[in-house]
Amino acid sequence: MNINNNNKLVSTTLSSFIGQAYGEKAGRENELSFGQSRIWLQDQLNCGSHHLNLARVLKLSGNLNLVSLKRSFDLLIARHQSLHTCFPSTVQGEAATLRHQSFSLEMPVTDLSPLAEGVREAELAFLLSAEAGRPFDLTRDLMLRVHLLKISAQEHILLVITHAIACDPRSMKILLNELGALYSACEQGKKEALTPITLLYADYVSWQRHCLQTGAFDQQLAYWEQQLKGLPLVHGLPLDYPRPAVQTFIGDVYVSKIDQTSYRLLIDLCRDQGVSLFAGLHAVFSILMSRYSNTGDIVLGTRVDNRQQSGTSGIIGGLMNLLVLRSSLAGAPNFLETLALSGETIQQAYEHQQLPFDCVIKHLQPQSDLSHSPLFQIMMTLEEEDESFLALPGIEVSELNLKNFGGAQFDLNLNIVEKAQGLELSWEFNTALFNQETIQQMAGHFEILLSAVLQSPNTNVFAHELVIGQERQQLLHSWNNTAIDWPSNKCIHEFFEVRASLHPEQEAVRCDGTYLTYGELNHRANQLAYYLKAKGVKPDTLVGVCVERSLDMMVSILAILKAGGAYLPLDPDYPETRLAYMLSDSGIDIVLTQARVLDSLPFLKNLALCIDDEQLAIRLSAMPSDNLPVSSLGLGAEHLAYVIYTSGSTGRPKGVMVEHGNTVALLAWALGMYSQQTLECVLASTSMCFDLSIFEMFAPLAAGGSVLIVKNILDFSEADDIDKVTLVNTVPSAAQVLLTGVKLPAKLKTVNLAGEALKQELVDGLYQAGFSSVYDLYGPSEDTTYSTYKLRTANGRASIGTAIANTQLYVLTPSGQLAPIGVSGELYIGGAGLTRGYLNRPELNDEKFVANPFYGGPGSNSSKRLYRTGDLVRWLPCGELEYLGRIDHQVKVRGFRIELGEIEHVLEDCEGIKDAVVLARESDNNDKRLVAYLVATGSDSHEARLMEEVRQQARLMEEVRQQARKTLPEYMVPAAFVLLEHLPLTANGKLDRSALPEPDMKVLRAEYVAPKTETEKILSGIWQEVLEIERVGVLDDFFHLGGHSLLVMKMLAKIEKRLHVKLSVTYTFTMGNLSALALHIDVLTGRHNPDNNSEELDFFEI
Repeated sequence: MNINNNNKLVSTTLSSFIGQAYGEKAGRENELSFGQSRIWLQDQLNCGSHHLNLARVLKLSGNLNLVSLKRSFDLLIARHQSLHTCFPSTVQGEAATLRHQSFSLEMPVTDLSPLAEGVREAELAFLLSAEAGRPFDLTRDLMLRVHLLKISAQEHILLVITHAIACDPRSMKILLNELGALYSACEQGKKEALTPITLLYADYVSWQRHCLQTGAFDQQLAYWEQQLKGLPLVHGLPLDYPRPAVQTFIGDVYVSKIDQTSYRLLIDLCRDQGVSLFAGLHAVFSILMSRYSNTGDIVLGTRVDNRQQSGTSGIIGGLMNLLVLRSSLAGAPNFLETLALSGETIQQAYEHQQLPFDCVIKHLQPQSDLSHSPLFQIMMTLEEEDESFLALPGIEVSELNLKNFGGAQFDLNLNIVEKAQGLELSWEFNTALFNQETIQQMAGHFEILLSAVLQSPNTNVFAHELVIGQERQQLLHSWNNTAIDWPSNKCIHEFFEVRASLHPEQEAVRCDGTYLTYGELNHRANQLAYYLKAKGVKPDTLVGVCVERSLDMMVSILAILKAGGAYLPLDPDYPETRLAYMLSDSGIDIVLTQARVLDSLPFLKNLALCIDDEQLAIRLSAMPSDNLPVSSLGLGAEHLAYVIYTSGSTGRPKGVMVEHGNTVALLAWALGMYSQQTLECVLASTSMCFDLSIFEMFAPLAAGGSVLIVKNILDFSEADDIDKVTLVNTVPSAAQVLLTGVKLPAKLKTVNLAGEALKQELVDGLYQAGFSSVYDLYGPSEDTTYSTYKLRTANGRASIGTAIANTQLYVLTPSGQLAPIGVSGELYIGGAGLTRGYLNRPELNDEKFVANPFYGGPGSNSSKRLYRTGDLVRWLPCGELEYLGRIDHQVKVRGFRIELGEIEHVLEDCEGIKDAVVLARESDNNDKRLVAYLVATGSDSHEARLMEEVRQQARLMEEVRQQARKTLPEYMVPAAFVLLEHLPLTANGKLDRSALPEPDMKVLRAEYVAPKTETEKILSGIWQEVLEIERVGVLDDFFHLGGHSLLVMKMLAKIEKRLHVKLSVTYTFTMGNLSALALHIDVLTGRHNPDNNSEELDFFEI
């Protein structure tokens, strides 16, 4: 990359340092540069890895002299110190340098010329990939490896491989240039082909360390400290696969192009604004990353040659430095503003580029984490096309792309090359995180965004549409093509009345061993309906229903609907204050109830109409029993059917107003989705105050089936006539009762689960228990019970599926744009199920029910309004939605953006844990910490409730912590664990997060506990030496005490020497506290005796 020439150099130049400070001593120091130390550590962590290899493949056409070529490589290695230096470990576990005094490069030649063309090409690709992917042994190898493959007498393929510890991209160009000069000299018989080197790489290393020790880098260090304060430690790009606990480096490359027209327009715009082309590309890429991650704090890395010092231009070695480019896209900047910001950010970074990247890491001390690279994980570079890097006399040289090399040092690396015909973009990505389809889509969005900002540079950068063309058609229409014919003018009870006229003797509803037929239920409901009509009930009149779960419940609800009114469910078990608020807010005049309920709730007296009252029964018997025509009532599908109160963020519940047409749309979908056999008998176990009850009551009655009412799902096995049940409709947390060993009815093959996230473990368990269909149903009350559905499969992927009939789904970004496939956003729902809104809450209606920007007009498959769910989702490539959690459950802890649901899923997979909930709690100093609330397996047994004693609880939680560390990055491992007998639930059976107890955050500090076992004492001494501190207890964490990657190597060397055990470097990053490490060593060495409890640790941390 070309850099600005106005860079501020440190006061001590390399040439003056060599001449004045060290003289002849310079270049002889046995030290690694800061970058070499980091690369050496990476190699150690990965036990040698090809991702640190730099490889070039050259096609040589002509009469090649192999002797001259071999001689040229030998001269190159002798000329450059870096190429004949290896890096053995010292007894202290540190890296050292060792110069090879005599060497001769091996240059194997593989003859492929006898092979047929097709076979030869396949063998060539295999050999190139295998050789380029072979790691270097840093302890002994030369840092240059070559392999020559003979295609014919006049054509060869030359593979040149170096290691990042000895060579950077600029050095590779120097190497190839000098190779050409040396080869030419050998061919001509000349001895002196190149100017002697005056500076060695070791001179540069010594100067670099001198500058750091003398404070010459202090000003640059202060800049980076300020610039990177509060840095988000991991990017927020949506991943296709969960991030591994230990970073992998297997990668792939996707190549895209920007045409010459856009390329020239960008150059002109950048010139007009006084910034570089790199600044323009950086601005576009930053906007794209912001759009994909839904954050304005964008952190990218780039590399600079870092060769401003006189004499460094010809050095082969790791002079390249990495810079962190941090941009804030907060607010609504236009492209010109973003361009200026990028130019300023890059200029300042260039002016402070001499401070080694590794010194920045050491000074900032980001938390050690093997799951990702420090400070940034997304890289961007710009290069000019270079076709003159190697010239061999009499030979035509061209470069070949090395396919299937597969190295990726970062999550994503965008390398842009300027070419005459435009820009070539190489998107190198980590295949453990992304699939190629995602990167291909990202590249397409880069091109779309570039075109948009060039056309409208003064427009808000978040207002440009990324989703256009086929993708837009897919998201707006193809995946929302859910329209079916349905009786949009009907009312709910008319479905029931049709069935009652066809099969009056068929059983309709059963409870506690008694039942009503369709005819009997219709007869009783009609008589009560006429009475209610006489009492003044008319369309949109609210009537309360406060009865026990009984046949009276169904009679009351149907009667209110038949009278033209809308029912308001009031659960007798609700607190009086909540019931009183609902009565006051709704303004109802009548509450249908029962005498025994009225006795427990006397405040209902003035509104009560007891349907079990004898006098009322006499009056009802005189009422007509025929159906009331809806036309005579002035009743239509647009009138209210019921109002359900849901929890409100203000602490006051809010009433959702649902019209007949909304529920009829749900029923039309259900009747098309489920067979009559499946709806033959549906278990009604949900409170009528919870909208799952709508499906349980009305779907079977609309299909001619029956409803079996029980108090709750816990009474499942004790209910009468349970063998009749064909479908259960409940919440996942309640569905656990179906797996507790009860014998399931032979007819029960289908279960609907809704109301909360459905874990795959439960799905698998239900299929193992004998269910043939497990449906995952999602939907807010504001969209009438269900909005999406998915038939989940055993061992499948979690998904809430696709829209139900006549429903539209839109995933939108914070700026209101369509989120691309795979990118998270808020779910907006439209369609026939969209309710009227909230009762008496006009401001909330305006906030949550918004105009549909995609409305296609009357007759189109879209609605005028959309409901904002507050749920975070993303489209999967298959056209299904993945639920990611509530937007307000996405938290930031110490700069990390964290989805709490991801942690909960990992904890629930831990041995011994049944349920887990994670919250971000604030400590006394306003520092956020993750707190996990756990329910142990078997917590509903007497023994589990007692949990024996605190010590066993602590041991379980420490084991969970260690298991979690094997999967989660350290920043996602909860700081505290609280063990509960059960998770608190709301009256509707949903998790009540507000009822989770506040932990004592003071216990987050590990108490000092002295070492007991011999291994603990030895480890404590080693940690004290390595960390240079006075006291280390068994609860202390190496990294919390200031440990970092390089100190890990020292620690391991001392452990190997004193305890005679060689530990994996990778393990140390997940080892936890000193006690855990000691136990691990004792198990490895056979010292651990599990029956000896006297030496076991008491855990004090909650």
